[in-house]
Amino acid sequence: MKKHLRDWRATAVTISTLCFVVSGCQDASSPAANVLVASSSTAKQEFPDDGVSIASNSWRALPSLITPRTGHAAVSLGGCVWTIGGSASLMGTPLSSVERYCPTIDATRWSASAPLPEARADFAGVGVIANKIYAAGGVDAFGSATRSLYVYSAATGWSQSPDSLPLPLKCGGGGAVAGGKLYVFAGEVDPGDCSTRSGRTLAVYNPAKTTPPRWTILPAAPVDAHSHCFFAMAPLSGTLHFVGGGDCGESLPWNAQYAYNTTQARWVPATFRYSRVGGTNYPAALTLRSRIFYSGGINGDLWYDPENESWSYDPSTGSTDALPPLRTFRSRHAVAALGNKLIVVGGRDEWDGSVTGSVEQLTLVTGCDIHEPDATKANATPWPMLMDGGGQPLVTPMTQAKICSASDVDNFLLVDVSRSTSYLGFTVHMTPPAGKDYELLLMDSTGTTVLQRSSLVGSVMETVRVPDPGTGFFIRVRSQDGTFSAGAPYRLEVVP
Repeated sequence: MKKHLRDWRATAVTISTLCFVVSGCQDASSPAANVLVASSSTAKQEFPDDGVSIASNSWRALPSLITPRTGHAAVSLGGCVWTIGGSASLMGTPLSSVERYCPTIDATRWSASAPLPEARADFAGVGVIANKIYAAGGVDAFGSATRSLYVYSAATGWSQSPDSLPLPLKCGGGGAVAGGKLYVFAGEVDPGDCSTRSGRTLAVYNPAKTTPPRWTILPAAPVDAHSHCFFAMAPLSGTLHFVGGGDCGESLPWNAQYAYNTTQARWVPATFRYSRVGGTNYPAALTLRSRIFYSGGINGDLWYDPENESWSYDPSTGSTDALPPLRTFRSRHAVAALGNKLIVVGGRDEWDGSVTGSVEQLTLVTGCDIHEPDATKANATPWPMLMDGGGQPLVTPMTQAKICSASDVDNFLLVDVSRSTSYLGFTVHMTPPAGKDYELLLMDSTGTTVLQRSSLVGSVMETVRVPDPGTGFFIRVRSQDGTFSAGAPYRLEVVP
């Protein structure tokens, strides 16, 4: 079944995904960068490259781990990325080994660090508080969920804390640190028995409490989360968000209906929804720059597997924006951040099912919009969309980006169609920010000929219709009259 799925997936790269590729802020020095007035002429260069290096727009390979691993944790501390525990094979014995990557000291390799007191994988939660690493729960060498809490400091190394978890937990989505506290959500009590469920337990550890107990069990979620597993947790603006995941069976992806507000100490309706239909198991996620970044995982329906996608969620706008795809199709991996760099570590390589030690890094672009990579049209960021068998979108793909200057031009490439054999085409809407006048263009597959141009006057929605795409089309957004907003995004979406 896996081989059949891999064979189908290899074909799916060219026939089964509808994507846009996002290119970014146009270099003002480009010969055509100052062409702002709408024109029906196709003689001018309608899609100039800006010629800027794409080094910061793609995931690039970093040195591999000493030991490939999955089900591990990754955190950043002291300018280094630390990889903790995990297993060297999918069903293998947990590891006690810890590795760290310190690019300012030696960017060529990972080095071994002091090991955990005992081997652990699939932690309930791992986080950094006050320059200490806390590793809670996880699976031991016998495959049992544990209550242990291990603490690392530079002065003393690893030690076992007397503050054991209130119940044995694993599969906690990496846990989350908010307000100087470590939050873990119950995954499974017994990792081998789907009928043994820990329910909706959310627990928090406060190391600053002067007297025990330092663990507190919080109110249960309003809906039955069962043994929610295979998810990631990300704290943002005082709220714990649950990214992806599912029930005990991997084919049952689950989108959390509630999030936990740590400021108000109560459950609230979730605003975050995973970008894929039905959710995704085993993604990795973290919070950086007031956004949630998440990547990889496997789709529970085993039909469309977005294992190399990466995304950003902005709670202020509710938008989910595509980032460059991972170099490796992976799940059960971990992610950490060093400055403005996302670093993805290890996991399961979903092309061949092996455990990988590969590591890759994405440098987030600063300035007007971190999703605008200043790339050429040939090397930009995919924006995938899933179509049903009739060629209609199962979801409404949407992204938001900004026009950063009067000469900024955003370029999008329609890469492919759907798995449908009778593709019906679709419409692209572009809504500019209030008071701004942008235009929308549909270009041919070479990016040189204008097929459609929507240049209505004023701050109104622009629309182009994309037919059966065949070899693909380019789409462009730019200012029509020189007005722009570096602070307010435009909205670009696909509808039937």
